[in-house]
Amino acid sequence: MFSLAGNSSWRSVSSVYGKIDTLLLTYPGGAGEVTFDMVKKRYGPMFLAFGDRVKFVILVNLKFDGGKNKFRRLAREARESFEGALRDSHLVPHHHVICVPSPLSFSNLKARKLKISPKYNHSEWAQDAFAVLNRPDGTTALLEPIYQLHSFNAMVAEQVASATGILIKPTRLHLEGGNLLVGDDYAFVGRNLLERNRLEISHEKGGRPVMDREVISLMKKELGVHYLYFIGQRKEISFVVDVPQGKEKFQPVFHLDLFLTLGCKNAEGAEVVFLAEVREEFIFDQDQDRKTKFLQEFRAALNKIARQFKKDFPKLPGPRFELKRFPLPIQIDDKGKAILYSYNNSQVEWFMGIKRMYLPCYRPPDLDNGPFIKAEKEIKNTLDGLGFQSTFVDNAFDRYVERNGSLRCLTKVLKRTYFN
Repeated sequence: MFSLAGNSSWRSVSSVYGKIDTLLLTYPGGAGEVTFDMVKKRYGPMFLAFGDRVKFVILVNLKFDGGKNKFRRLAREARESFEGALRDSHLVPHHHVICVPSPLSFSNLKARKLKISPKYNHSEWAQDAFAVLNRPDGTTALLEPIYQLHSFNAMVAEQVASATGILIKPTRLHLEGGNLLVGDDYAFVGRNLLERNRLEISHEKGGRPVMDREVISLMKKELGVHYLYFIGQRKEISFVVDVPQGKEKFQPVFHLDLFLTLGCKNAEGAEVVFLAEVREEFIFDQDQDRKTKFLQEFRAALNKIARQFKKDFPKLPGPRFELKRFPLPIQIDDKGKAILYSYNNSQVEWFMGIKRMYLPCYRPPDLDNGPFIKAEKEIKNTLDGLGFQSTFVDNAFDRYVERNGSLRCLTKVLKRTYFN
């Protein structure tokens, strides 16, 4: 049955509070070889931006046909490529962890038991495979869903745990890191996850209807927070164009971190939250009628979320919120697909009065870069006013947004240091 014994000593690692100590990167599976140029192009700007303030844990899956000797050679070359890229960014390689796990084909018994292909490859989206918990004594655990929403993430937690010694804590809840934002004692969860978990719990309880409060109670226990808020609507949302919403469509976009960012506390102690905002000057579409209709629809969906912060959440126990907006450029391609250039997809840290935000920088070659430069100046001014150091990471993220991800999707905070 669906029974979760929550452990109050475990708490979710915050999405904002504490110094970022350790970041996970997952080099996507399927590469037959990994060269210095490949690593430098993909991660070099991030190595420079985060610098020696963080320790990188880098997980690399190789795809190859051959025996152990060939694998050892390719694994050695992959490690040397990452070491070279780290040195080129003025970092010391042995301060970081580079893990190239053996393919499952070397353990056919395990592959048969898991009923998965020996050629198993994870994705580049490090954010989603698990949530991260810690305890006051500094122990860290990976909260891994037993039933992964995406099969290619099924072995990521095990490989990270093997490389780092971090514990694994299984959960029967569906979780995705990109649909989960954690403050100090509260969490925002995308409504898509509520609906997915409601259906799963109902199924395990013989089809009995499941109320929101039951899912909220279970998620609070697992995440170790006192307050939990669902972001999205009770009815499915639709748009005139193809927006990446996922299977469930109760959110404007399938992951919260593409349109919502946690910031800091203001002078009155309220939590500052950055919500995406769409404006005509940031919408790229040759079809003016479609552009106008989409702008109305998407703006309405985001404004309903703004109302949650301004009207609904103040009626509930927990922290108070102050809402600020980040511009969200969107391109509509020839097939009617929306490509989101999200600045919300960022990493944030706040400790001992130091506030930093690492944001993606976009310069798509086929679009006018003027609106992107204007958006970045606007965001920088907003962050400057709050005392943030803002770093726009120049990593050609425009090639990732076509696959519906950006900076935060590519990285996962495994450890933060909290200063009392």
